[in-house]
Amino acid sequence: MKLAAPLVQPVDVMAGLMQALITTAVGLAVAAPCYVAFNFLVGKVEKIVIDMERSSSDIIAFLSGTPIVRDEPDSEKDV
Repeated sequence: MKLAAPLVQPVDVMAGLMQALITTAVGLAVAAPCYVAFNFLVGKVEKIVIDMERSSSDIIAFLSGTPIVRDEPDSEKDV
């Protein structure tokens, strides 16, 4: 290892290091907005699932003839 050390020049390593740093920066620049969009869409899907569960409960209550009782206020009315 010590014999090969003088044969390696810092300039030889610098090109690969710069390419790796640029690739990492571009990857982070792409990943950050994608992560934000993903979390936004997950929130939308969760809201849709909650609305579907509420509607199915209303249908079941209507078909069985039981009154609909809500413990939580509607999220749409609060906004």
